[in-house]
Amino acid sequence: MNRILTIQVQLLIAQYGRQQVMEALAGTDGADLSALQGEVESLRVRTEPKPKAKRSRRRKSPRELIRSARLAPDIEPLMERIVAGYQGKEFLPELWRVKKFLESEGVPAGNLRSRADALPKVIGTLANRSAESLRRLISHWERGSGGSDLAVLADAIMRPVQRVASGAGD
Repeated sequence: MNRILTIQVQLLIAQYGRQQVMEALAGTDGADLSALQGEVESLRVRTEPKPKAKRSRRRKSPRELIRSARLAPDIEPLMERIVAGYQGKEFLPELWRVKKFLESEGVPAGNLRSRADALPKVIGTLANRSAESLRRLISHWERGSGGSDLAVLADAIMRPVQRVASGAGD
């Protein structure tokens, strides 16, 4: 809508009052006052800014997530160890790995934006496993290199150099 016209109408309403301005508009157009008010209301509804979306709820702490999973007493400490590793980026250190893990377990990863967003799904997925399965999982990633992709890349680059250096003296 024309910004100048809007300001002028607001000035008219401030000076004469809404009712008088509406009656004057209805008289010049030959329209019914109630029809004109209906039009104005429909325009107001269309031009009013929409209410902002509510903010998301507070994210549950990892401890709260573990409690809400209602785990068996022998599984709870294992899950706490896994979550500690997850938070320390020892277990599933990158988001793409988290997504790959969830999908391999048959859980749709959806539109996860962060590892923190994925934690409830990871806990829910692991909650269905046996204590022995969780122990194997913990030993697997504790035994592994635990390095990031950058460390793996650095190892891959350095290995050929070391072979060449050690093979040169033969």
